[in-house]
Amino acid sequence: MEITCAALLFDADGTLVDSDAAVRRAWRTWARGYGLDVEAVLRVCQGRRSEETIAMFLPAEEIEAAVARLDALELTDLADVTPCPGVPELLAALDGPHRLPWAVVTSGILPLVTARTGAAGLSLPDVVVTAESVSAGKPDPEGYRLAARELGVPIERCVVFEDSPVGIQAGKSAGATVVAVTTTHAAEELTAADVVVPSLREITLGSGVLTVTSPGPRSRH
Repeated sequence: MEITCAALLFDADGTLVDSDAAVRRAWRTWARGYGLDVEAVLRVCQGRRSEETIAMFLPAEEIEAAVARLDALELTDLADVTPCPGVPELLAALDGPHRLPWAVVTSGILPLVTARTGAAGLSLPDVVVTAESVSAGKPDPEGYRLAARELGVPIERCVVFEDSPVGIQAGKSAGATVVAVTTTHAAEELTAADVVVPSLREITLGSGVLTVTSPGPRSRH
């Protein structure tokens, strides 16, 4: 399967970096500190901005302090953050003869995405859209549209890489082609994506073309 494109837009956690264990530890500790149902929090936190998840559980006047508490937990838990499979190779190819512009679009804050990608040994591109960059987080398409605009590429010519249903919704609503990886969710939860793959090892970069070597059975691009 081949997908033509002019730019690549990557989610961070679960797509570029395997931070799932760290994310879950931080949210578990945070939720217990507020006497909340840990599993209920974990079901909705992935892919969203922290403040939007926290607003589902706490009153408005407590959100700012609660976000700061979570940020502190996440920024000090980096020990087992690693690159997701296939990521170093794909990012290296982006600097090769088939160079394409790329960006990161994350629901995390800039210090956190910087810390986690650094812990994984990855460099960030010039365009990084974070929680601070937008007025509405995923599943709103604002972040992906902003990244495409900053790269100077029509969103319709961008491929978004995501691992969560809310991220897929953001990419599709923006107008991009979306490739989902099954790093944090089962393929059955990611069927809104155009293509579903086990990892970015399945993606090969050509001249304005991505080749998907083993798309999942529900892929429809």
